[in-house]
Amino acid sequence: DALYQNIDACNIERISWKDMSTALFYSTYYEHRPFIIDYGENKIRNTLIRQTCDIQNLLWKFGESEVTLSSSNTYSYDKKRVLFKEYVRSMYDNIHYNLDPYKLSNETWYFFGDNDWS
Repeated sequence: DALYQNIDACNIERISWKDMSTALFYSTYYEHRPFIIDYGENKIRNTLIRQTCDIQNLLWKFGESEVTLSSSNTYSYDKKRVLFKEYVRSMYDNIHYNLDPYKLSNETWYFFGDNDWS
């Protein structure tokens, strides 16, 4: 299927950890566009980040936290609050449904970061 030909392609900009600075982060990326920090050959750093971002670790730390989900339509008018663990579980349990290109956008919920973690 042509829709899934480049399913592993990622067009998000990568930036070396050596080049990132606070000034660059705020002037170029913060609230402007996504990016990926590339740690290259720094295997220890990569390991620590992978461990920190591991789904089990995230569930342990934030599973009981409420998060705000936004509908995926253009202006994200609809919002709903769920526990982080419920959101993660729904994404894993319904992975094929969530990736359905014909699913309506107002039925698709994403965690965009519209949250207060205090």
